Amino acid sequence: MGRSLLFFVGTRPEIIKAAPVIQSLERRGIPVDLVHVGQHYDRELSRVFLDEFRLPEPAAELGVGSGSHAYQTAETMMRAEEVLGEFLPEAVLAVGDTNAVLGTALACTKLGIPFLHVEAGLRSFDLTMPEEINRRVADHLAALNFAPTARAVENLLNEGIPPSKVRLTGNTVVDAVHTMLPVARERSKILRRLRVDSSKLTLLVTVHRRENL
Repeated sequence: MGRSLLFFVGTRPEIIKAAPVIQSLERRGIPVDLVHVGQHYDRELSRVFLDEFRLPEPAAELGVGSGSHAYQTAETMMRAEEVLGEFLPEAVLAVGDTNAVLGTALACTKLGIPFLHVEAGLRSFDLTMPEEINRRVADHLAALNFAPTARAVENLLNEGIPPSKVRLTGNTVVDAVHTMLPVARERSKILRRLRVDSSKLTLLVTVHRRENL
């Protein structure tokens, strides 16, 4: 038997976004156990962030790994079902729009366990994006949706989700940045290594999706 709350994470962004929530719960004396789905299974993509944010060791690791969208979603559902049956949590949290989140939301709903969705209500309105499918389904299955922006709240309400299931909370990425900024200032040597003048405004752009190329 575990704690009353479980927080499922599966990828690097999810760990970063989940960290402020987990830390806030712990400060308030609300116990929460971490479950690592393992959609990102390389240490550099996951474990290092658990260490940097000083998060507790995962109470369970599902080890889903890579695969097709259907495979990752189905494997998450099946493996999450076992963990949920073991821990019997009062509620489950997950953040974002990955296959791990969708699988977790489906498993919780099938078992009658309240699913709480952090970063709910974001929309691209493009159903060719797997993430758009994942977040829409997760939002509609959630017992509570924690929306980062007023626009996200509006999206949820426009889709018929009851106001009682929607909370405007702000973006946990902002909290994560505030937490890690002093650490980055102390440790980071990247600007010096790249000979970037730190007194000038510098913008870093990373490109992930092929649509952005």
